[in-house]
Amino acid sequence: MKKYWKSIEEYKQGAQDDHAHLPNKIQADEALKASRRDFLKYFGFSVASAAVLASCERPVKKAIPLLIQPEEVRPGIANFYASTFYNGGEAVPILVKVRDGRPIKIEGNDLCLMTEGGTSAQVQASLLNLYDESRPKNPSFKGEEVTWEKALGDISAGLKNVGDDKEIVFLTSTLISPSQKALFENLLSLYPNSRQLTLDSYSYSGIREAYKEAVGEAIIPMYHFQKAEVVVSFGADFLGTWLMPTFFTNQYVKNRKLDDGQKSISKHIHFEGFMSLTGSNADDRYVMKPSEEGRYVLSLYNEVARLMHLPTEKGRIGK
Repeated sequence: MKKYWKSIEEYKQGAQDDHAHLPNKIQADEALKASRRDFLKYFGFSVASAAVLASCERPVKKAIPLLIQPEEVRPGIANFYASTFYNGGEAVPILVKVRDGRPIKIEGNDLCLMTEGGTSAQVQASLLNLYDESRPKNPSFKGEEVTWEKALGDISAGLKNVGDDKEIVFLTSTLISPSQKALFENLLSLYPNSRQLTLDSYSYSGIREAYKEAVGEAIIPMYHFQKAEVVVSFGADFLGTWLMPTFFTNQYVKNRKLDDGQKSISKHIHFEGFMSLTGSNADDRYVMKPSEEGRYVLSLYNEVARLMHLPTEKGRIGK
């Protein structure tokens, strides 16, 4: 009976053992020799097993081509579709790679001047949401799954039964799609006593209210990190989750590397209460409590005001 080794080390070890115990090896080889009857028995069992397995019916798999094949679809050839990633706070132009009707990859759109084809980890991972098996496939009412026909019928009947003296409120997230906005306008026109309220998981209404108090207009400002010589951030993870991290990252890196003859880079100082992606990239990072943020901002304002010969503030922002 032949002996096989799994590695060079096992072969060398086996050779040493053979030389050390040569009489024992000969006795073992003699004991392992099979008789002719055993060989025919094993051979017959193998042939019978193969015959039984071959006779089992295999499942039939049919490949049915498209009866009406779209002009832009070619089997095995990928197509790219321009789209937009939106998570309630950030909108990123993207290109979706689709093969045989299945999205398989997301990349940034190079035609966008703000991102220049950049994406973030959140944008790349959003593709997995399309293949999430735990995602609900049907509507549910009071914890029980119902069909779409029943759900739409119950909603329509409920809206019709609302009296004119009562108000109908539609609660949605912020809508950026023109088609969705047009559909909601048509829906609101059918029910004069209805209105729409917007609620986002990441709300930036505080920034709008602060700018309305400061400059008289409720806006969310756009920052230009590529023009800043010093960046001071208080708890704003602008490279990870705050506002538009994909846009800000593209601007931030332009002034953080010595390329194309650039001789200086911006200095980044970050204050935060926990580790973030922005804090890990800062030159100087300081840990503070959220309750201390106002005091730090006031100290910075007084220092800048002193250098610019402006009046300082005492205790106006936090304590």
